[in-house]
Amino acid sequence: MTAPATLRRVFVGPVGIRAGWRLLLFVVLAQGVIGLPLHWFVVRGYPQFTLASGIGFWRAAALLSLLFGGLHYFLKPMEDLADFASVGLIGLFLCLTLRRTGSLWFAVGFHAGFDYAALTIVGAPNTGNGGRPISDHLLVTTFTGPDWLTGGPRGIEASLLVFPVIAALFVLFQRRYRAAGTPPSS
Repeated sequence: MTAPATLRRVFVGPVGIRAGWRLLLFVVLAQGVIGLPLHWFVVRGYPQFTLASGIGFWRAAALLSLLFGGLHYFLKPMEDLADFASVGLIGLFLCLTLRRTGSLWFAVGFHAGFDYAALTIVGAPNTGNGGRPISDHLLVTTFTGPDWLTGGPRGIEASLLVFPVIAALFVLFQRRYRAAGTPPSS
């Protein structure tokens, strides 16, 4: 069970639905406003800036993206090489967004939007939830087919179909943001 589902069950019970949803909304917004940006600034922003000043932006981006994919592969249950590669490539894509926009905010929003769409709207399975979808998602979906196609219990980022999507992200972002913004020093 995910944190929002747990919180809703805890707070909606005796407190009442209106008060419960207000508290749940506050907790979710606090995590989105504080937790996710803090995660990105600590895990990606500071290390990227610091490494880029010594070894260059793209070397730092490649190293951190490999580390990002490796952390998912070695520390999360059920991960496989497709998930390692896709998470690493998404990390590299988000470094491109940092380089071109000069800000981490696109990466923060992309990560939040991807997680929200995959987990809360579509109801894709996730290893953080034991390979199951979260209990309360918007659409009633079923994922049938081989794991290489659906991602299996690892979710859509472990599907081999995610790689053309990642390639399209690089191409589309490259076309939209041709010139670098104000990137960290390289």
